[in-house]
Amino acid sequence: PPPPPPTTVVVGMSSETDTGAMLSAPVFGGASYGWTMTSGDPNGASIDSGAPSATVSFKHAGVYTFHVTITYPGGRVVTGDLTFNIAQRVAKLALTPDGASIPARGSAVLTATATDQYGDPIAVPPPVDWSVTGSGTIVDPSGTGTAVVRGGDTPGTAHVSAATSGQTATTDVTVTQAAAPQPFFGGHHGSSSCEISRGGTSPLGIAPLVLVLGLLALWRRRV
Repeated sequence: PPPPPPTTVVVGMSSETDTGAMLSAPVFGGASYGWTMTSGDPNGASIDSGAPSATVSFKHAGVYTFHVTITYPGGRVVTGDLTFNIAQRVAKLALTPDGASIPARGSAVLTATATDQYGDPIAVPPPVDWSVTGSGTIVDPSGTGTAVVRGGDTPGTAHVSAATSGQTATTDVTVTQAAAPQPFFGGHHGSSSCEISRGGTSPLGIAPLVLVLGLLALWRRRV
C-alpha cells in the first residue's frame, strides 16, 4: 500500500529583520491556511495571517513559535512550526546624570544604561569601559555600569566617556570653584559667652560675675 500522506510540513522563512519576518508554507491547491503564535510573550510579537504566507512582527526580544494549520478540501490536516530566538543586542548607551556639576575635588556617580534594538534594558548588562579627559579622574573604573568621577583641583570640565558592545556615550561634568571654608568664632552672635562643654561657659561669661563679687566684698569691709 502507498505510504500515508505526511501530517507535517516545513515552514519556510523568506526574510528576517529586527522588526519581523516573512513565513511561508507549501502551496496546496484548494487548501486553507491558519497561522497562530503558540509560544512566547503575546506582547512581544504578532503574526498577520495570510495564505499561504504570513508576516511576523517583533516588538521585544524573546523566543517565539509560530504554527500553521493547512486543511485540504477533503478534510485532511497538516501542520508546521517555526521557532525564532530573538536575542538582545546593545543598540544604545546612555549616561545619567547628563551634565552634572561638582565642586573642585568633589565627586559624582555616573550610570551607564544599555538598551537593546527594541529600546528595552539589557537583561544582563555588559562590561563598560570608562575614560575621562580634562579636569577630572575616574576613581572607580570597576568595569560595571557605574563609575565615580572626581573633579580636579581647579575649575574646568571633565569629559567622560563610556563604551560597550560597539556603542559609546559621553557627557561633560562641570567642575566649579570649591567653596571657601567659613571661619569659626564660637558662640552665638551678640552673646558674650560660648559653650565649651556641656553645661559650661567660657571665661568671658564668668569675668563679670567675679568683678561684681569682688566689689561687694570690698564694700562690706568698709561698712
